[in-house]
Amino acid sequence: VKVDSGGLLKNSIAADIKRRSTSNNKKKVILNQVSGWAAPGKILCLIGPSGSGKTSLLNALSGRTSIDGGTISVNGKPLTHSTSHGDVQSSMKRFMSQVAYVRQEDIFFTHLTTRDQLAYTAFLRLPQTWTRAEKLAKVDETINALRLSKVQNSPIKLLSGGEQKRVNIGTELLTNPSCLLLDEPTSGLDSTSAVALVKLLQRLARNEQKTVIMSIHQPSSGMFLSFDNLLLLADGFVVYHGTPRGSIQYLKDQGFECPVGYNI
Repeated sequence: VKVDSGGLLKNSIAADIKRRSTSNNKKKVILNQVSGWAAPGKILCLIGPSGSGKTSLLNALSGRTSIDGGTISVNGKPLTHSTSHGDVQSSMKRFMSQVAYVRQEDIFFTHLTTRDQLAYTAFLRLPQTWTRAEKLAKVDETINALRLSKVQNSPIKLLSGGEQKRVNIGTELLTNPSCLLLDEPTSGLDSTSAVALVKLLQRLARNEQKTVIMSIHQPSSGMFLSFDNLLLLADGFVVYHGTPRGSIQYLKDQGFECPVGYNI
């Protein structure tokens, strides 16, 4: 079909290209003056509406997104400020080796079994100095810790949503990271599976003294109160950083009281 060069289609495309070229000159601030901390043995939960900056913050903390300003510190030592650019890169690389990042999407070869998935990951990612027996022992330890024994020989495509999420977490836990970042791990799960998953993360944090930072979308009131600390985000700003119970009174003082009977 021949389209007239002066028709609506061409004019609309041309106008859109012009708008985009103009807007590209402006920087969009995604995270603005965000400050907070997370401690070993505890869970820090990021909560906020879609577009508030939860995933962007996790990407920045994991080193997968560069930041224009600010400082990421570990044990009081800054990673992003140094006398040498090379020092910054090497310190960030060492930090990233201790961080596991579980994204929202579960990326698997779904015809593999749970054990196959974890075993292949162990052979690829664990140190070459480890023997085959040591790597398989680590796989067994991870399967038991995540309570996946009953489905260890089942194809991933036949697992429930909660089980698949646990396999995804197990894939990252094999390297024994000090810090575990999770982007909305309960999305798509029913309330019972979501609570079970959060309890599993709490056990990992407390028993192994791991620092767990997770984002979550609209948790139940019980789950909300079970977190150690919260970082509430809105439009890239921090609204509140503290305990879950403290946030209820804080928001009430700001004129945002939770109505009786509503999910906190």
